[in-house]
Amino acid sequence: MADERSLGEIGRAVDRVERQLHEAQRAMDDRITKLASDMVPTTLWSVEHKTVVEDVHDVRTDMQAGLARVESAVAEKFKTTGREIAGLKTEIKAVREERAKHSINTWQITIALVAALAAVALVVEGLLQSGGH
Repeated sequence: MADERSLGEIGRAVDRVERQLHEAQRAMDDRITKLASDMVPTTLWSVEHKTVVEDVHDVRTDMQAGLARVESAVAEKFKTTGREIAGLKTEIKAVREERAKHSINTWQITIALVAALAAVALVVEGLLQSGGH
């Protein structure tokens, strides 16, 4: 019987299978150990995550407070600018009215001077026509 194995061959085959199983178990243990060393413990991750969430909340709160301050400053500046613009409009109106008065006065003076010159010219012409008598 050619298929029959001796006890020695069977023992060696069992030893070989056990050795392969042991090597496979050792390789799996090594992979698990490496994986575990690469991982972060849950408690440590939880503490870090909580800290990050708190930091994000603090930043959000600070940003909202800063935005509120900026909006308040812009609103105040807008009010101040509005008052300044109203004041400038009043000043511009006053300057325009003053210029209009000066313009009217200038025309009145010009017309009066032209009339006076015309009167002088008439007097001079009258004197010249009368022969100086």
